[in-house]
Amino acid sequence: MITDPPRAEGFELRALSEADAPDLLALFSDPEVCAFMDIEPLLAEAEALDIIDWAEAQAAQGLGVRWGVRRAGEGRLIGTVGYNRIERGRGRWGEIAYDLARDQWGRGVMSAILPAVIARGFEDWGLIRLEA
Repeated sequence: MITDPPRAEGFELRALSEADAPDLLALFSDPEVCAFMDIEPLLAEAEALDIIDWAEAQAAQGLGVRWGVRRAGEGRLIGTVGYNRIERGRGRWGEIAYDLARDQWGRGVMSAILPAVIARGFEDWGLIRLEA
């Protein structure tokens, strides 16, 4: 199933839910976190809920998936990772994307997580190309 998160030692990945809205707002209200994203920094929790709704719709349609990232045993959402778009038909490609709270930069988070996320695309879904 597309929403089943990969395993990454030391981290918990799970689908975003409404309960993540406050942490997602904190993450995406940081202009430096959003600097290279296609969104402006968030100003309100309703905007975070819109992103969660988008992620849930993408997953329900099999078009993409976004998982919240937490350090194992900790509750705070420190980032998100996933595929903004998955094309399993012609071309079999995926657009991988991630973001991370500034206080987690340079701490090896994505170095630990991305190999599992990439493997999910190539090995489990049969993708042959990734874009970032």
